[in-house]
Amino acid sequence: MAHGLDGEVLEPNKGTDDADGSNKLTSAEQVYHNDLIMRKVIGYVNNVKDRHNVELASRYLRDLSKKVPFISTGGNNVILDMEFNIIRPAISVKIAGNEFIADTLVSNDLHFLDGAGASQPERSLQKFQQIFKLFSRQTHQLMIGGIPDFHRELGFIPDHQ
Repeated sequence: MAHGLDGEVLEPNKGTDDADGSNKLTSAEQVYHNDLIMRKVIGYVNNVKDRHNVELASRYLRDLSKKVPFISTGGNNVILDMEFNIIRPAISVKIAGNEFIADTLVSNDLHFLDGAGASQPERSLQKFQQIFKLFSRQTHQLMIGGIPDFHRELGFIPDHQ
């Protein structure tokens, strides 16, 4: 079943007729209905918000987008890199040109809480779950790191590990 650019179902008699009366799709419709081309196009939409907007365009694009990994031209697309933020107690998650930052509970905070009710913020846990779900099919390697040693040696950056 073919879908038009705005998501409507194309009927066999819809489109432009050529000289012999046969039905032809426009060039834009031919590209839109070619899964191979559309997978390449959607793959290079690596910004999560932009990809979401593409998915809102039609059911066909949403279904296709769910099958296509995020591709960044500048980095490794299969490594999910998590490291502590230098300035505040937060974790930075990077993959395929996207970066997400979520607040986190760190060891320095535990001293002030006396262990009572010490858990990661629910909002941060939900954010991590969404990130992992979104990138789970393309993640082949997980890198979890702390603050780089040279930052810790400077002395003005707290150890959030």
